[in-house]
Amino acid sequence: MLRNFSVSAFITLCLLALCTSCADNSFQLEGSLKGGEASTIYLSWRAASGKQDFMASRPVPLADGTFKIEGPMKKPTVIWVFSSGQQLLRAIYVERGDKLTLSGTLQEPYDWQIKGNDVMEELTPWFAANAQALRRGNEKEVNALVGAYVKEHPGERASLFLLLTEFYRKADAKQYDSLLSLFKDEKMLTEMLNACLETDADLPLAPEQSQKIYYMLNPDSIPADTAPASLPTDTITH
Repeated sequence: MLRNFSVSAFITLCLLALCTSCADNSFQLEGSLKGGEASTIYLSWRAASGKQDFMASRPVPLADGTFKIEGPMKKPTVIWVFSSGQQLLRAIYVERGDKLTLSGTLQEPYDWQIKGNDVMEELTPWFAANAQALRRGNEKEVNALVGAYVKEHPGERASLFLLLTEFYRKADAKQYDSLLSLFKDEKMLTEMLNACLETDADLPLAPEQSQKIYYMLNPDSIPADTAPASLPTDTITH
């Protein structure tokens, strides 16, 4: 009787461990975005299938402003949230197994309440407090705000994410390099650089897709005689 129970318990634990392992190779994002007439947003992130990384893009329907998505991933990544008009709304940091929640309005992405991991929970108050400055988009003003936060929280993952996603580098490359040098944890630095698509050395992309993603994330770099890159509309691309 005891032996049968032990075998049964062992099998159950193995199955639970297997299910947990599978669940950890993905993220969940559940949100409520009120306001506006948009029926769809678009999400792009660094995904994984087996041993291969790829860039995933999905249109996400808004049902009465709500949505829920689960996406494959293994390494820390950034979910780039685009409007139906292909405007970049926010960048959301995510790790394996994260279950994030998002609430707010489509018109005010800097006021979104994002919960589910330490990075986003630490930065949500900062974004809300500086929403007006971020909306104005004055490069010098935004860089000063980001720089102040990084100096106040040197070496932290949230600070690095903020620096990589919000700092206007062309406006002050010297300050950017100085702030980046404050991060001494090489593993964290590499992970965040890859998450933010700073390097795609191990991310196989077709040349045209790589260029499309680069232009989506760096619209100021689009040549004047080049048509703006459009977001993919298929369910998932790789």
